[in-house]
Amino acid sequence: MPLVVAYAPPCTMLVRASGWVTYEEAQRAIDQMLTIPGSARGRGILIEADDVREAPSTMELRALARDIRPLVERGMGHMAIASKRPFVIGVARMFGVFAEMYNLKVLAFRTLEEAEQWLREQTSEEPAQPARPGGDAVRPESDEPPAPASDPRCPTDG
Repeated sequence: MPLVVAYAPPCTMLVRASGWVTYEEAQRAIDQMLTIPGSARGRGILIEADDVREAPSTMELRALARDIRPLVERGMGHMAIASKRPFVIGVARMFGVFAEMYNLKVLAFRTLEEAEQWLREQTSEEPAQPARPGGDAVRPESDEPPAPASDPRCPTDG
């Protein structure tokens, strides 16, 4: 399965994308994010996409930006997409243009560490400095979804 979705408490949805990512599978991932226990506390989405080979078309990206509105309405206003592949970075930037219309801020990064750092800054209550994509950090290799550092400032049920 090219898209694997998980929730990383306290406030991040994680997606590992690989292979040929289709529009239908991306829609299923959005639906899954809405039903994962604890996901209502989510504030950001982190996508690791180093192994993506194909992506939805431009029209499908536009539709996915619209389809993600329920997550934005829950408070997930930021998405960080990490990939070393220039093709994926370009697709992520195009998606970001469409997502902006629905109040979702999307940035693409060349490393997972940069993406995690930016997302932590955006989902905390402190003002953040703009990220500079393309730094020197190297992502550790793993088959498990990435786990960003815990941020105690993220909202809880209590």
